[in-house]
Formats: sequence, structure tokens, C-alpha cells
Amino acid sequence: MQGRSECLLYEMFCDFNSEPGWAWTLVMSQSLKRRGEVFAKDSFLGIVFKKHRDPNWERYRIGGSRMRIVEALSSHWRITCDFPTHGVDYRDYVRATFKNLNPLKYNANGECREMEYINIRGHNCTQCTAAWWQTKSQQLTHFSDLDGCQFGKIAGSLANEANFGGYWKNNFSSEFRCSSKDTSNTNYWFGGRI
Repeated sequence: MQGRSECLLYEMFCDFNSEPGWAWTLVMSQSLKRRGEVFAKDSFLGIVFKKHRDPNWERYRIGGSRMRIVEALSSHWRITCDFPTHGVDYRDYVRATFKNLNPLKYNANGECREMEYINIRGHNCTQCTAAWWQTKSQQLTHFSDLDGCQFGKIAGSLANEANFGGYWKNNFSSEFRCSSKDTSNTNYWFGGRI
């Protein structure tokens, strides 16, 4: 049909309430029991997606092109743990700007990057650096047993303890909300202030 263009609409899950003055779009969510699936193991450098037309907490990831569209409209990213149960109470939570660490471009092992806020099992800091890992074959992950950044080793951490992703090697703590039980979920959001 000449002169007619088509517009595709996609169902997305957005959060306008948990943090007053902020708007967030869910770009990925995985339950701990799904940690071995490709969509949960692959980094944000890939374009894997799962259930992209059906937002859910257990296994959901939008495709790379849609993720880049949401990123272009966002200034920040955050990761929450068990959002349907806890909402945002800032425990087991991280928020940063794309300027300081862009999950769609970050490819490094253990670089210290500034976080606006990070909390793991009640240990937290604001406007501090934390070490992050991500390669093409490893999802964005913070390991809480290492020193070197302002937000360093957490007392009682397991060896190579993964937080906020990268749970495929049984290297996770039941004390961390994202990995406390098989049904626990890790939720990745892009957004910003409104």
C-alpha cells in the first residue's frame, strides 16, 4: 500500500510508582531457577531475547534493537531483586547512569565504575565505585568477595559470589534477595527522572 507505513506496538512493563519522580522500563527479568537458560547467561552485548511479547518475572528479555531504543530514552539503569514481592526498599539494589557504565556497551573484567547507589545484603554506599564484569559470554555481574573499589569485599561473602547476575555456577548466596530461593528473580530496568 503506497504511502502507508506500519507501526508496531509492543507490550512492555513500566514502573512509575516505586521511586517517586522516576520512570522505569523492565528490559529483563530472570528467576534463579532459569539461570542456566541462554537468555539469562548471555551478556547485554548479545541480542538474545525470551518471551519478549509477554513481560513476566521468571524469564523475560527484550531483544537488542528494542533494548537500544529504551536505552536511547534513558539516563539510568537499575537492578532490583524480587520486585513483585519487595518493590523498591533499596536493599539488594543498584542504580547507575549509562554515562558511568552502559550495560549495552560495557566489556571489561572488574573495572571500578561509579554507582549512584549500591546495596548488597544491607551493605551500601552512595556515589561510590564498584567492580563489574561483563564479556560476550558473561552477563553483567558484581562479585562481592573482591576488594579494589570503594564498594569492596563484603564480610561473609562466598568465594566468587555473584550478585545482580551471573548465577550459573552455584556461586550465589541465599542471603541475597535475587538468589535466596529458586523463585527469586533479578529485574533489570532502564529509565530516568521524569
